[in-house]
Amino acid sequence: MGFAFTLECLTLLVIIAAVVLVTRMVNRRRRKRIEAGYYDQPAQQPPVPSTATFITPPASVCPSCSAPVKAGAGFCKSCGASLAVPASNTCPNCGAMIKAGAKFCKACGASLQ
Repeated sequence: MGFAFTLECLTLLVIIAAVVLVTRMVNRRRRKRIEAGYYDQPAQQPPVPSTATFITPPASVCPSCSAPVKAGAGFCKSCGASLAVPASNTCPNCGAMIKAGAKFCKACGASLQ
């Protein structure tokens, strides 16, 4: 009876030790991922509808590199700069839609005056 009891206790201790080791390993991995920023995800914002209008007269130049651009082009072929002019009902800071006469952007809080 004494030998069987000792064997059962030993088996139980081995199982407990294995659980402790696995738990430590999982926690160590989790800690490393947290330190590396694995779980940090940027806040997802709803997509802003495109309200930009393209205004490029026939003989215009890129404001960034002064290269000639075609009429109606959205981007410069030389430097890739955007030739879009945002509509007046968008926030100049974040591009979110704003109401006419608003003093501050509801999305980012930027002053619109």
